[in-house]
Amino acid sequence: MVPVEGLKQMATDLIGGSGQQGQARSTQVGATASIPVTLKAARGCKNTLEAIYMNVFEADAGKLAAWKSASHVERAGSTDAAPPTPEAPK
Repeated sequence: MVPVEGLKQMATDLIGGSGQQGQARSTQVGATASIPVTLKAARGCKNTLEAIYMNVFEADAGKLAAWKSASHVERAGSTDAAPPTPEAPK
């Protein structure tokens, strides 16, 4: 049989663990919510750098092509579309 003090300590540990879990969840939610804001700021920085790069290297087609390739940002596709059906083996 567990003594009363042992049970009290177990209850305290359980409550403390629940609080830590809730705090971790809040941190995760906050971090996830900040993603769109961070992406918007990053796009702004990319656009500023692109304007500078285009002016500085306007006569260098090679560097402009390299910039275009390096600065390309893919956007997430629509989730409404069904995935393509693979062809049956012949």
